[in-house]
Amino acid sequence: MIRACERCDQPGPASEKAGRRIADRIESLFVTIYVLELVGATAVTSLGWAACQILKIDWTPFAPLWFAGYLFVYNLDRLYPDPADPMNVPVRSRKTAELRSARISLILLASLVLIAWPLLVGPWWLVLAMAFGVALLQFYSRPIPGVGTVSRICPILSRSLCPGLSLAFWSFGPAWKTREASGSRSASYFSCACWL
Repeated sequence: MIRACERCDQPGPASEKAGRRIADRIESLFVTIYVLELVGATAVTSLGWAACQILKIDWTPFAPLWFAGYLFVYNLDRLYPDPADPMNVPVRSRKTAELRSARISLILLASLVLIAWPLLVGPWWLVLAMAFGVALLQFYSRPIPGVGTVSRICPILSRSLCPGLSLAFWSFGPAWKTREASGSRSASYFSCACWL
């Protein structure tokens, strides 16, 4: 009798399969969050928050721009897979086709935020500056029509263009606000903190 009860407490094949399915779904959810660049966008926004806390300036006008800007830039870039992706980032490479429509939806949502937020909160001219940046970033990792790739022209430019322009757009507003509040030295500190 005791042996029969001990057998009942042990999981059977059906419960093992159900547990495995749940674990696979959780893993798939985490991979999707990672591949759609939500982790990176959260990290950049957190970095901006921390820098603003240190400099004692309000971070809320800039947080949507940091989050949406990261999502926009990196999801737009991931629409065109790099030939080295299967070897360098196999997880992202496997999910690329499956998540293409979600990636496009995130790009559209991020663009809406990037256009609407500066128009609502200010400064409005930031929309024009971002449009210029997007035009430049379109070809930082893809061939420029009639010219070749940026990396063939200047490898250092290719590696620093996207992070440099992203830094400029993401740190410009807080740096300007800091400059107005406490001088240009604090604005320089903010930009350096964001770069690091």
